[in-house]
Amino acid sequence: MPLSASHGIPTPAGSDPATIPTHLKAMADKIDSELDAIAPSQITGAVAGQLLIANASGVIIAQAITGDASISSSGALKIGTAKVDTPEIKDSAVTSAKTADGAVIRRHIPKTFIQTKRILIINQPSGGSPVEHSVTWDTPFPNTSYTVVASLLNTATTAVGLRIVRFTTKLNASVKVLVENTGPETSATLSVMAIGD
Repeated sequence: MPLSASHGIPTPAGSDPATIPTHLKAMADKIDSELDAIAPSQITGAVAGQLLIANASGVIIAQAITGDASISSSGALKIGTAKVDTPEIKDSAVTSAKTADGAVIRRHIPKTFIQTKRILIINQPSGGSPVEHSVTWDTPFPNTSYTVVASLLNTATTAVGLRIVRFTTKLNASVKVLVENTGPETSATLSVMAIGD
């Protein structure tokens, strides 16, 4: 049975097989044209910010984005606040040039948070009981696991007689050093350096 001319598709001329490919191509072109004419407005049930996506059954539906991002009705895609974790960051992707000045503080850099303080010990009596000297850090350490080293110096050579007995108390913001004096020097500079974790 010949096709109706209202479809706009030419029908084969008689029974000539040579005209069939032309006829089939015309049918395919017409179908493509009809599909192209389907406007998004003809897909009902969608709301602003949804995407057209195939569900598990292969049916196209309107679906909102869920998870770490959102999309506006104008198509602007936005990653949510605090949604990018370490696994999502490519190795070596964060460089110095991409880091704002002051964004990284020293105590967040492993093994490089170093502070040095010096206090003057004046007239600590020789032969008396050891004296506890407190050193306060400019910036408190995040915990008390930092390493401390100390030395005693006078204006000439090492402080003969004055010696460090031990660290008595180590806090985030300070450390206390017990110093004794066996003479003859009674004054020296106590130098304390701390290396944080």
